[in-house]
Amino acid sequence: MGPVTLDFLPQLLDPQQAQPGVQALYRYIDITGVFLMGVVGGTVARRQEYDIIGFFFLALFSALGGGMVRDALIQRGTVAAVASPEYLILAFSGALIAWLFHFRGPLWDRVSAHADAIIAGSWAVTGATKALTFGLPVLSALFMGVLTATGGGMIRDVVTGHRPQVFGGNQLAVIPAVAAAAVCAVFHHSDMQAVGMILGLLVGSGLAIASHWFGWTLGTDPDFAPATMTARQIAHLARSATRRGRKGRSETSKSESPEPEVPDPDYSFEEILRAMHEDETDEGRHNEREFISAWLAWQAR
Repeated sequence: MGPVTLDFLPQLLDPQQAQPGVQALYRYIDITGVFLMGVVGGTVARRQEYDIIGFFFLALFSALGGGMVRDALIQRGTVAAVASPEYLILAFSGALIAWLFHFRGPLWDRVSAHADAIIAGSWAVTGATKALTFGLPVLSALFMGVLTATGGGMIRDVVTGHRPQVFGGNQLAVIPAVAAAAVCAVFHHSDMQAVGMILGLLVGSGLAIASHWFGWTLGTDPDFAPATMTARQIAHLARSATRRGRKGRSETSKSESPEPEVPDPDYSFEEILRAMHEDETDEGRHNEREFISAWLAWQAR
């Protein structure tokens, strides 16, 4: 076995030499992704007890929905999913496979989770690259990358009457897509598109896979509103200061003992609330909400 060399680096950094190979890699991932997402859409249709028509439509939404919306927004030529019939054939083939075979169990869950992570990273880079190629600004390119990676799943979830999985409480999807698109955008403006496409795929897919294994999710606590809570405290302090000022101006004698110092409500409130917030059980959250309501009611007396 010979020594390990880095002879491939000059070819990778040369856009003219690296671009064809990277394009071929993404072409393979794209085709595979359309088929697998068609299968995923079919499995969702089975859980919803849809007929064969439902299988085909959910496969279409899952596999091609994000790219179709992206191309419609960019408005540069015909939508790729319509211009190339192979995309429709692959999506419908995935639906047919899901209709013929019942995919379920831990093995299928692991395979679909990892495949979805790799495909989403690839599609995020593809969407961002296409937007940058047509001269869209970086922020728009990031949005197109996220839309390409997650748009199909969102459409599928809405059609089936469910909250889109990307809206929290599930495996991270948007953040890895943003990271992949951002890496792609940075290297695109450095005239190293091939490097950006490879690194973007690795970063986006790696984050998505890590979120699956480590259980990373975005919080969905409906009571989490720090800005609102702070505003209420400030308003209460302002009212208390106004009442004390009026009382002081109405006093005609200074012989009376000074008014006892009012303890700082923020200090005691925050200390107690912090201790209660550490209890992440349902009972702890309920006690936290009850404490906030009781505190505000007592201070308003």
